[in-house]
Amino acid sequence: MDLCVISVLRCTLVFNLTKSGFNSHIYTATALTDMYMKFKHQFLYSALKVFDEITEPNTTSINVVVSWFCQNGCYKKSFEVFKRFSEFKLGPNSVTVASLLSVCDVSVKDGQQVHCWAVKIGVETDIYVETSLVTMYFN
Repeated sequence: MDLCVISVLRCTLVFNLTKSGFNSHIYTATALTDMYMKFKHQFLYSALKVFDEITEPNTTSINVVVSWFCQNGCYKKSFEVFKRFSEFKLGPNSVTVASLLSVCDVSVKDGQQVHCWAVKIGVETDIYVETSLVTMYFN
């Protein structure tokens, strides 16, 4: 699909969500952030703007952004967003830990710290976390 067509559809969608008030709903804002993230760098600013406007993010909304940064090699940014869990008194889950471990081959020290978090929150036996741990330590 042409980028111009996508931009028009995006603007129409956001306008309608804003007009109806759904843009401030956590699930809609998370889905919108995820949609923007899927377009890679073209709509990264829009995705982060929607994410930053979520007044009370949940674990899923933070995971969307952490996962995207991890999948796109933005090692430091993924940890910056991860720190937002403590801002909102939320706890990471197995998705968060597995995502972060996927980029920890850059720094074993950070990987060991994430491994400690996994043990602390009780997700170290999750299959995705275990696989990510094996991959990280093997590399």
